[in-house]
Amino acid sequence: MKHIKYPESIFCSECQSHVEMLRCRMMVRKNRGRTQVEFDYVCVDCGNRASAIRDWEYLQYSERDFCQSKGLVLAGTGLKLQP
Repeated sequence: MKHIKYPESIFCSECQSHVEMLRCRMMVRKNRGRTQVEFDYVCVDCGNRASAIRDWEYLQYSERDFCQSKGLVLAGTGLKLQP
């Protein structure tokens, strides 16, 4: 059985339970703005589906790991989307 890694800073907006991340994508970056990532998630208890936006600089380890596993990489200051 595969162990599910729950995000450390994202919880269900309905019941405050753990969520499973489904997808992530970079948000459009505005001039001098922070790089942001949007996560789509589903609650493991109530099934609520929603999304959350986080600043890349403040992502927890589990969220960065999820982004990198999906091919979304931000190394240093340059943005790069792996094929």
